[in-house]
Amino acid sequence: MMTIEEFKELFEADIVMVSKGEVNDETVLQDLLDWDSLAYIALDAALDEHFGFTLTTDELLGLKTFGDILQYIKKRV
Repeated sequence: MMTIEEFKELFEADIVMVSKGEVNDETVLQDLLDWDSLAYIALDAALDEHFGFTLTTDELLGLKTFGDILQYIKKRV
């Protein structure tokens, strides 16, 4: 299983395409240039592949910060 740090690196590089270290728990997702509908799909696919769960549409739309994503990971693994 992927660690939280590895997931953060994947999120930065492949989902929102920012430099390593730009995202932290307080990062507001809407402030990220590449946070869009494709990012939702990529995030859900990454969660499924690396942690074995996906988020509902309501859960995805309710995400405000990167820390919110981490809370779902911690609750489900």
